[in-house]
Amino acid sequence: MNDILKQFLLTNSGYFRKLTDLRAKGWQTTEGDRFFEKRRNQSDNADERQARAFFAMTCMIGDELDEVTSVLMLAGTGTNAPWALDMGMAPGGFTSAFLRRHPTGTVRGISLPPEAGGLRIMIPRWQSDRRIQLIFLDVTLLADEMGVPAATISPAHADSANFSSQRPFLDEQFHIIFCGAAVQRTHSRAAYRDSCERLRLTTSQLVVALQRICDGGSLVVLLHKPEAWENIELIRTFTQFSNVYLFKPQRKHAIRSSFYMVATKVRPRHADALLALSTWKASWQAATFRNDDAREPSFHVPEDRIHSLLETFGPQFIALATPIWKTQAAALQGASFLKTAREPAEQNVIDGKGKSTQQ
Repeated sequence: MNDILKQFLLTNSGYFRKLTDLRAKGWQTTEGDRFFEKRRNQSDNADERQARAFFAMTCMIGDELDEVTSVLMLAGTGTNAPWALDMGMAPGGFTSAFLRRHPTGTVRGISLPPEAGGLRIMIPRWQSDRRIQLIFLDVTLLADEMGVPAATISPAHADSANFSSQRPFLDEQFHIIFCGAAVQRTHSRAAYRDSCERLRLTTSQLVVALQRICDGGSLVVLLHKPEAWENIELIRTFTQFSNVYLFKPQRKHAIRSSFYMVATKVRPRHADALLALSTWKASWQAATFRNDDAREPSFHVPEDRIHSLLETFGPQFIALATPIWKTQAAALQGASFLKTAREPAEQNVIDGKGKSTQQ
C-alpha cells in the first residue's frame, strides 16, 4: 500500500489500525499459513459434499446481502418480473437468492467453463429452468466488448486464439447485475495474466455491466481490501453517479479481505459513468497488451492525486469502510491461529480518530 495512503488510514481509523496489527500477527504465525492453505486446498479440490456446502454458503451470503441492503428486493421495484445478470454465476448462490425473492424474474448468467477451471453450477435443475440462460466463457477475453476488435489482435499474442468478439446479452437491460467472478487458481491461463488478472477480471465485468444496466439499476461488485488504492478510486467513482454502500458478510467469509460494493440508483449515461467506462477499457487494454515494464506507467499514481482524493473523499471513504474493517478485525481476533488474549482496550469502542471510549 502507498505510504501516504497507509499513514492517512492509520492516523484516522482506529479500526483500520487494529486490523493492520492483527494481520501482521497472522502473517507471523505458521498456524495462519496452514489455516489458509487448508482452505485453499479444500476450494481447489472440492468433492461433491464440499461443493454443495459452498453453494449453500453463497446462498446464505446472498440472503444476508439482501437483509442488510435490500438490494435484491429493490430490483423488483416498478416491475413484477425484474431481470438480473449474474457474472461469475457459479455455483449460483446469488441467482438462487434473487429468484427466491422474484419467482417471475429472469436471470442471464456468465461463468467460466468448468473444464477451464470454473466452478460447477449447483442450482437444482437449472438447465431446464426457463428463467435462467447461462453462457460459459472467460469474460476477460471479450475483446470487442473492451474496444479492441478481436480480428485485429496480433497472432503473436499469447491469447490470440482465445479472444472473442461476442458481446453477450447486449440487447437486454438489467435491473440488477452481480459482478461476482473471482480469480480461480485452477484456471489455466497465459503467464502474462498472473500479475494483473484480478484487475482484468474486475474491469471486464464493470464494462459489461455498465453497458447493460438500466437507468436506476443496481450493481453488486466483489472486491478485496477496501483500502487498496484501486478500490478507493473505484468506490469514489461510483459515488459520482450512484448511491454506494459496502457490505461484508458476518456469517461467512468474515475472516477474509473480500467484501462487496453495492451501488444503487446507477445512472449509466452520466458523464462520470461514461468517463469511467473508457478508463476501465484503457486499464484492461494496458493489462492485456503490455508487459509488466510497459504497463507500469499506466498504473503509476502521482502523490498529488493521492493527496487530493484523500482530502476530498478520505473521511467519506473511512465511514464507508469502517464496518468492513470492524467485521474482519473481529473475525481475526477470534481466529484459532492467533490465540491472542483479549486485551482490556478491546472492550472499548474505537472511534474514527483512533480514540477509544467505554461502552
